[in-house]
Amino acid sequence: MHVFTKAMEMDNANHQSPAGTAMIPATITHAQETLAAASPPNLPAGVMVHQDLEALLNSYPANYLGSWHYWPHSTLPNLHDSINATLTVLIPLSFVSWSNPAVRKAAIWGSTVYSDDSDIVAMLIHSGHIKLSDPLSAATPSKVSPEGDRMDVDGEPTFKSGKGHLAVTLRVYPRLAHYPSIYSNGVRSRCWDSHDGVSLKVEAVAIDPYLIP
Repeated sequence: MHVFTKAMEMDNANHQSPAGTAMIPATITHAQETLAAASPPNLPAGVMVHQDLEALLNSYPANYLGSWHYWPHSTLPNLHDSINATLTVLIPLSFVSWSNPAVRKAAIWGSTVYSDDSDIVAMLIHSGHIKLSDPLSAATPSKVSPEGDRMDVDGEPTFKSGKGHLAVTLRVYPRLAHYPSIYSNGVRSRCWDSHDGVSLKVEAVAIDPYLIP
């Protein structure tokens, strides 16, 4: 486990990668094996990028990089040489909450396709893959099927915070020239035009009740 000490700068004019602790590689289980076969990438609707992005993406091999454990302000490994690859991030359900410090600080840049230093829980909320209840409370995700399909919120959550993990499949996209600031699902993402990394897009979310924090 490597620890990074570079401070996180939240001012848009001086944006740097959120720092903290590197994510720990995780052992792949049956749930992650099914997530590895992600759907082909598509150019996200409403995102203004170069018209050849999809062709560029598909010019790289669609490798699977394995899985990593998440906690707030943790960082993924260097993904510069992994365009079009997928990876799985395992998130303890206790972190899927409005009280997550990275969510509270809106550590997220872009919309649909995000900078690779964006917080993954914030990405899930902003993109609508996870629905939380009252944003003033430390709510839990409301409806995600074991197959990874998002369902509308209709009252009681399907699981309780602190038990199991979310298994989130991400695809690595090229760097975008512009990451827009968009308000969505209770979170306003940040704008950034000079990112020096790559991008990420959520492709699948599933509950893995067998992985206990």
